[in-house]
Amino acid sequence: MKEKDIKRAYDLAQKEIEAKKNKEHEKQVAEVKEIVKRTLEEIETLKEKKENIDEELKILKLDIDDLKAGKLERIKERQDKDPKSKGISIIIIKEKEVVKNVPSPWYQPYYIQWNTEKYPRDNQILCDSDTYTYNDNSGSMPLRSNTLALDTGIHYTHAVNNVNCNYNDTTPKIIGFTLNNSVVKDNAIGTYKIAKKIIHLR
Repeated sequence: MKEKDIKRAYDLAQKEIEAKKNKEHEKQVAEVKEIVKRTLEEIETLKEKKENIDEELKILKLDIDDLKAGKLERIKERQDKDPKSKGISIIIIKEKEVVKNVPSPWYQPYYIQWNTEKYPRDNQILCDSDTYTYNDNSGSMPLRSNTLALDTGIHYTHAVNNVNCNYNDTTPKIIGFTLNNSVVKDNAIGTYKIAKKIIHLR
């Protein structure tokens, strides 16, 4: 082989080696870009989650402050003005129940429901009609025969376990109860065992 051909072959080999290096480098650069991009995406996702968590914490802390102060009307006002707040709170304050001959608005009861859509609770179902049926593994029976009347006289709550309302596959409403500001203020503070923590609420 002539020296000229040898040099040409060498140059071609060098170019191939260089091309492979460049291709590998480009591949590594692309991987770095992808790593950075995905990391930034994860940061943005977590920041968004943190903002949502911070907002939820703010609402829940406001609820605690209002419960300690016996200010159910503040929670209700917040929920009425901000649907997101209603979704975050543990309870949903439906309305003030008008009761005659109460000493002051301080004792006026509010109708309250658990926010079971976000915080499910067992055996907390409310049906609107005594014509609905339930099934407790012994066959369907009229709901009224296994209910207790609330003091409103128009709603009924279950007195049996594992009850489901059966009406047009509609999700049952949740049982309600009443509270007034006086009861809330007098009983919100205290010591609570939460998971592995003890919280002293003052």
